[in-house]
Amino acid sequence: MLSEYSDTSDNEMDLNDQIIRQLKNIHFDPINSNINQDDKLSNIIEQNIIKDYKYDYYRGIVDVTLTSDINKNDNIKKELLELGWVNSVNIFVEKKIESRKNASIEDKRNEILLSLSKVIDPDLNKDIVSCGFVKDLYFDPESSEVSFTLELTTPICPLKDLFEKSCTEIIKNDRIYVKEVNIKFTSKSSKKNQIISKEKTHKNLEAVSNIIAISSCKGGVGKSTLAVNIAFTLSQLGAKVGIVDCDLYGPNLEQLVPMESNTVFYKKPSNETEEIRTKLNKRGLSKTNNAIIPNNNLREGFIPLIYKGVQLISYSYLLNTKSDSNSSSKVSSILRGPIAGSIVTQLITGTVWEDLDYLVLDFPPGTGDIQLSIAQSIAIDGAIIVTTPQDLSIADVERGIHLFNKLNIPILTVVENMSYFICDGCEKRHEIFSKGDFSLITEKYGLEPNFNFPLFSNLSKCKFHSNSNEVDFPYVIAANKNDSVYLEFVKLSEFIARKLSKNRYSDYKPNFEFDNNRKIVICQIPKDIKEIFVQENTIDPLVKFNVSYIDIRKLCRCAICYDPGKARFNETYEPSTLLIDQIETMGSYAIMINWSDGHTSIISYNNLIKIFVNKEDEVKLCQNELLTW
Repeated sequence: MLSEYSDTSDNEMDLNDQIIRQLKNIHFDPINSNINQDDKLSNIIEQNIIKDYKYDYYRGIVDVTLTSDINKNDNIKKELLELGWVNSVNIFVEKKIESRKNASIEDKRNEILLSLSKVIDPDLNKDIVSCGFVKDLYFDPESSEVSFTLELTTPICPLKDLFEKSCTEIIKNDRIYVKEVNIKFTSKSSKKNQIISKEKTHKNLEAVSNIIAISSCKGGVGKSTLAVNIAFTLSQLGAKVGIVDCDLYGPNLEQLVPMESNTVFYKKPSNETEEIRTKLNKRGLSKTNNAIIPNNNLREGFIPLIYKGVQLISYSYLLNTKSDSNSSSKVSSILRGPIAGSIVTQLITGTVWEDLDYLVLDFPPGTGDIQLSIAQSIAIDGAIIVTTPQDLSIADVERGIHLFNKLNIPILTVVENMSYFICDGCEKRHEIFSKGDFSLITEKYGLEPNFNFPLFSNLSKCKFHSNSNEVDFPYVIAANKNDSVYLEFVKLSEFIARKLSKNRYSDYKPNFEFDNNRKIVICQIPKDIKEIFVQENTIDPLVKFNVSYIDIRKLCRCAICYDPGKARFNETYEPSTLLIDQIETMGSYAIMINWSDGHTSIISYNNLIKIFVNKEDEVKLCQNELLTW
């Protein structure tokens, strides 16, 4: 209940305090009402008439749930609308269904939904009812059983079991008339529901939900090995997955997934049959008659190979296609940059992909024409940067960060490969290349190598022979499911699924505004919630704070402003004339500030929150934008 609140002064008031103060202004006389006479107190808060409330600050909406109808709806609305940020007030009455045997099924259904609205999705920072997850809810009065479907954002949601447990517990605790809870799980359609520019829309990609780029700016870091194993791990977890080998100069997919037959067919729809053709030339992809199969749709393009449920396409499959199926000769690729970029783009958009939850693009190393051509033609949902502990590789990570920032592609995480070695004799962990110094990347961008893969002999193999002489590949298909390296792939794949869903479906995005008159940056960053939880009242999903220009400039970690050897900040500006020209967000990890003196600073969200939030002496600002102090 909401009975223990104290008044606070305006300059210390947060949103909850504002709402409570206004509700305390409403008094109710319980005489001739359904409120017990013993509860006669001064206002509706102290009488526990307010069951709970929720608010959406940005849309100016407040939802209030009452324990009983007291005919004070107009008074409640009037008081809350006096808050400058409130535009709309919705009032609901929670009926005590447990004490009324003849309550309608619809009433009970609404009460169950009210209970489910307390379960918060940690990635979207919203309750599962508001997220639209709850579908087809039905209450059977004879069996006292509740059944419904939870439509999650991905078929491999790692929080599925926790959702089931939380929903079951909250319903049984809140609604004593419910004896059993049955939950089915589905996922949202694999088709993209976001707005994509016309030039980045392709018919063959319409059934692809998420496109992931696996990148490294330095060759030889094991990027392709990780990309293939990530794709097959996502598939093992239950997703529909495809992978494209985007490296024309050194394609590896044919070796990493060494199938006996790798002939790729091209299909062109006609009235009754599809013409299957294979051929390409130096200027791109062309077609020639080769075979006939039944027509099943109107799309045209290459038919991807399929292994263990994963759809595959590579330039090497096309280069090595011969009339003699026994021929295994390799043809080198000597192509200029613009032509290479065009061919890879055609390879991705010209393949007839079936419904896919994830399409993995194994980028070539570097930041060249192929990467630029793909990003300019295709809407990529997120990138993973692969590196190793060497200083050269870590330095190249920063180049990759800038590339994806310029291309407006969010970085999902940084993966450190060859991070360590476990001795098979003493089981001791050895960091052969020394521990990677990611301090600059972490300090500047807020990105850390949260996933580390060891120097591991099995990751260097392409084929694995079992005791029954069967051959499996790649590593995650043949691995022991308790193996630590396999579990790291599972952990990484689940993180990818959660991060992509959060980026797409969350209503709460980072927002930064600057005021050159007051010389402050107004920051709003989504809270990082790790696990599902049950919340009686809506929490604010954003961390909100203001930072002065001087304080935020001191967080710059560029070579001009900061001397890491002396841990000293070099003041290179005149504070009295310092202004901001522009602020840009860099994915979900940092902001880039263009200053009036021509300097550019990159500040991570982690640093901003760590230094300027949750300080004991912090003074809360009033949220009423109509008031000035």
